[in-house]
Amino acid sequence: MNEKLNLAISHFTKGAFITVEGRQKADSFFIVQSGSVKLSHEALIRDDCAQTLGRGDFLGVVSAMAALSQIETSLAVTDAALVVVPSRQLEALIRNNGEFATKILTQLSARLRFLDDEFARLALKDSAKEADDGPARLFEVAEYCVRERRYDEAFYAYSQYLRRYPRGPRASLARDGLKALESRADDLMARREKDELIREYRKGEMVFAEGEPGDELFVLHSGSVRLSKIIDDREIFLGAVKPGDIFGEMAILNDRPRAASALASEDSKLMAVKKTNMDFLIQTQPQLIAKLISLIATRIWSAYKQMRLSQIADPLGRVYGALLIQLEKSHVGFDSTASHVFSASWEDVVKTLGFSEKKGYIILGEIAKDSNLRIDRGVIEAFSVKELVGTCRIHEKIDARKRGQLEAPNRGRG
Repeated sequence: MNEKLNLAISHFTKGAFITVEGRQKADSFFIVQSGSVKLSHEALIRDDCAQTLGRGDFLGVVSAMAALSQIETSLAVTDAALVVVPSRQLEALIRNNGEFATKILTQLSARLRFLDDEFARLALKDSAKEADDGPARLFEVAEYCVRERRYDEAFYAYSQYLRRYPRGPRASLARDGLKALESRADDLMARREKDELIREYRKGEMVFAEGEPGDELFVLHSGSVRLSKIIDDREIFLGAVKPGDIFGEMAILNDRPRAASALASEDSKLMAVKKTNMDFLIQTQPQLIAKLISLIATRIWSAYKQMRLSQIADPLGRVYGALLIQLEKSHVGFDSTASHVFSASWEDVVKTLGFSEKKGYIILGEIAKDSNLRIDRGVIEAFSVKELVGTCRIHEKIDARKRGQLEAPNRGRG
């Protein structure tokens, strides 16, 4: 049965905090009805200054829809009245106001793409390369897969490059690459003709490649899909898609090439939704749109946390920070004295942080000194969640102290 929309108004006096970064896990978000609200973030992100919101703008969506801690602090600049929307009522709100769904999807997808671009820029700051999500990126994916002897993926990326950019600057090289893989051509090309609504992918088959234009999103029915991104000749693991999850939505929401690659990590079945069907889905499938918003919110939360991790200088501190993020995403109580086995493997953590394999081995040696942690065949286990959280907090304080020491001389020069 459809839930009836029932919203309340909350009033905040000038100077009052509405949300505080890192604090409460909210079950509601807000729409500004009157007054103005300022948003700010702790992470030092380029062009991400404090933002002032007015009537019709929303805040707190990421935390509420992801059911995770706040990633922004909001302050009432004037006396303000805010509509309180419980996360469970988002579907009803979409059903009553399709324009709001379009607005929130547009703004959240733009936010996620900004964070993805910024993360890539920071990862390349010491490299001669520049972040690029166009034709060059698709070709680079193919070349990387060849070097890693992942020939099926390389064949797909070369093929898509030539299909999309037959006269591109690297078309000749892509043709040479395909020719070198021609023994695989018949089987692979037969598997690429997938225009149907329900599609099946074999284990190891690429659903789409980073840099490839896209006009559809996917809903995973069965199996699993691995999302990754190549930065400075390193593969960064972004996460695993589980049955019922949506992925590939970014390309159709902001009209840019795919920001990541998707690979079937086991035999998988999925449903493809064309961009041209989005308005129809908003009108007829508000529950699916609400799920999509929740998914993007979770990815924004993860991307923001990843940005915070990238600003921690100590590699060991970044590892502990990554484990803390995994705990929160798994909704594990931080005060629990029970043990916890992480779903992410050690290899996933290393790739998520962008470390080389050699760097991973060095850090693994440091982790071995922590008697509360055990890593066996890539499986990470904490014997006490509470003790692990305490260790993570210690590393956070050490990093904050170092930051303060580095910033003090700069403030003195001002």
